[in-house]
Amino acid sequence: MKYVLTSLFVCCLFIPQMADAADFFIDRCGGKKVRATTLSRACKKNLRKTVVKCRRKCVKRKRLKCIKRVWKLIKSKSCGVNNGSSRNQMKTRKCSSAQISKLKSDYRSAKSRALRIRSGVERELRKKHGKKTMRQLKRVKRWINAIIRKLNRRVRFTCKGNKGMCKGANAHTVAFVGTGVRFCDGYFSCNRQDYRAAVIVHELAHKSGANDKVYFSSCYSSRSKSFPKSLKTWSRTAESYEYWARFGFCIPHKTCPK
Repeated sequence: MKYVLTSLFVCCLFIPQMADAADFFIDRCGGKKVRATTLSRACKKNLRKTVVKCRRKCVKRKRLKCIKRVWKLIKSKSCGVNNGSSRNQMKTRKCSSAQISKLKSDYRSAKSRALRIRSGVERELRKKHGKKTMRQLKRVKRWINAIIRKLNRRVRFTCKGNKGMCKGANAHTVAFVGTGVRFCDGYFSCNRQDYRAAVIVHELAHKSGANDKVYFSSCYSSRSKSFPKSLKTWSRTAESYEYWARFGFCIPHKTCPK
């Protein structure tokens, strides 16, 4: 009998405890609660607001019993206008309310700046240029159209803090992966929206095939710091799209500042 009771006690020690069910709130964990089963459904009830999905996490136990729990953010989502589609919704993950607010504004700015790039390219295509220049202009138009299409779809933004690859050239963002952009703390520390919006365009350019052959733009760089003479294939470089998003379209080594 003693053996049986001991076995039962040992067995019970290793029974996994069920995780707390996730809850949904407005703006922050523990804030105004939303009755929903998914983020998408929570968004439909709270247009133009940020909805977060949170779960209670045990941080202190005593004799196998949890005596202290805190809220843990799982996902967040910025809810767009209800037009019958979720494609216009910007989805965020691990971002604070302040970061989400900044990203929403930058996202809108990136859209308008990409449209201005396309208008500038179309003006140049109506002029006479050499064959090599025309070939590059046509590529820019194809790629900026692809960037605009991506900006009109749902994009996932993840706030990474200073983890992993957030160093050197990646101090502000980590390369565009799948349908999302990962932002480092350095991105949010720049107080110039023109630069932050241009960084989004830069990352989306990678999805079209643009490379990182050179870097010549930073948070506080000016229009005069332009394309290096060594850069010949400017239509294939993500930094070019970042520059154009900030200062408007120009043809490197011709109409751009030297």
